[in-house]
Amino acid sequence: MEIVRVVELPRCSMVSSGCSTEQDPFTEDGLLMRFDRWWSAVDAERQDKFFPRDFMWFDRERNGLVWYYAASPMPATTEGFEIIDFPGGMYAAAVARDGDDEDGNRVRKTIADWIVDSGSLEFDPSRGHSELFHVITSTAAAEALGYSQLEILVPVRPRL
Repeated sequence: MEIVRVVELPRCSMVSSGCSTEQDPFTEDGLLMRFDRWWSAVDAERQDKFFPRDFMWFDRERNGLVWYYAASPMPATTEGFEIIDFPGGMYAAAVARDGDDEDGNRVRKTIADWIVDSGSLEFDPSRGHSELFHVITSTAAAEALGYSQLEILVPVRPRL
């Protein structure tokens, strides 16, 4: 049984939190907490709840976290958050325990080994294709499990 799956995210417009370089961006008035409140309110109005629409990534150049939300249709207000063009692409994905860095590193290594062993895919270093991650567990599932699951997505492309 494979534990890595390949997903393709579409090119789309997303709302971006911008890069947070705050020591703790999840304080009440921190950038990521303000973004969380905004997209959670927008998401609560959505009719489809089939998959999470938010993706986070670490911007190495600016040394901070960035959070995206794929809003379609685009809401009437983004409360000043920037709309960006997300390039889409193919990703190798697997699940770790949220907040468990050791498990996250294990899953990243598993994905990296799987990509190399696949023989048909390679890492995609294209600009705009960063490793993404998001919590995929509903509140009820997280309560039942006692933890949340974090999906880690590594950008890949067909081997050249």
